[in-house]
Amino acid sequence: MAPKNKKKGKAAKGVEKSAGEQVKEQADKAFDSESFDKAFELYSEAIGLLEQDGVESDGERLAKLYSNRSVTLLKLKQFDRAVEDAEKTISLLPGWSRGYYRKGQALEAIMRYEDAFKVYEAGLKVEETDALHAAYDAVKGLIEDIEQMQKKISSEVNPDHDKYEVMLKWLIQGGAKFPKLYMEYYSEDYRGVHSLSKIVNDEIILEVPLNMIMSSDIAKDSEIGKKIIDSVCY
Repeated sequence: MAPKNKKKGKAAKGVEKSAGEQVKEQADKAFDSESFDKAFELYSEAIGLLEQDGVESDGERLAKLYSNRSVTLLKLKQFDRAVEDAEKTISLLPGWSRGYYRKGQALEAIMRYEDAFKVYEAGLKVEETDALHAAYDAVKGLIEDIEQMQKKISSEVNPDHDKYEVMLKWLIQGGAKFPKLYMEYYSEDYRGVHSLSKIVNDEIILEVPLNMIMSSDIAKDSEIGKKIIDSVCY
C-alpha cells in the first residue's frame, strides 16, 4: 500500500498549477465575464509572477499573457498601451501570428490604418491564419476606399472647396484623425458628413486634440466670435 500512496502523491504534485497559472485562469474568467478592469489587474499579476522566473524560461507563456492583456486594454480603450503589449508579444514570440493580429487591431482602433496594414502583412509572412487574412483584406479595402473618396472629393465642383481645404488642413496639422469621414456639398444650405463604411458600436471615428476644441465661452471671447455677436445684435 505504501508505494501506491507514494505514486498518488507524485501524480497530485505533477498536476499542481503554479501561482501564475492560477492567476491567469482567474484573469480569463474575469475577461469572459467582461470585467475588464479586473482582468487587466490579474493578467498584470500573472505577468509579474512569470517574469520573476525569467523570461527565457517560459517566453511562450509570457507572450500569451501579454497578448491577453493587449486585447483587454483594447476593450478598456487604452489603445496605445494595447499596441505596446502586442509589440511585447511579438518580441517574445515572433513566429506567432496572434501578436501581429493584436497590434493591427489596436492600430486600427486609433485609425492608423496604413500601419495596421503593414503589421497584418508582416504577420501573414510569419503565419497565415483566417483572422489575419480577414483583417488584412478589410483594412486594405478601407484604405482603397479612402483613397478613392479623396480623389472624388478633389474632382467635384464645390463652391466651398477652399473653405473645406483650409479647415481640413487645420485639423490634420493639429493632430486630428478622421480617415473614414468625408464631407459632401449638395447645395448652399445642404451639406453632409459621411462615413466610408458601417460604423460599429463604440468605434472611434473622429479624434480631435483638446487644444483644438473651442467651448462656446471661448468662441464668444475670440475676435471672430465678437464680430459675429456684434453683427447680429441690434
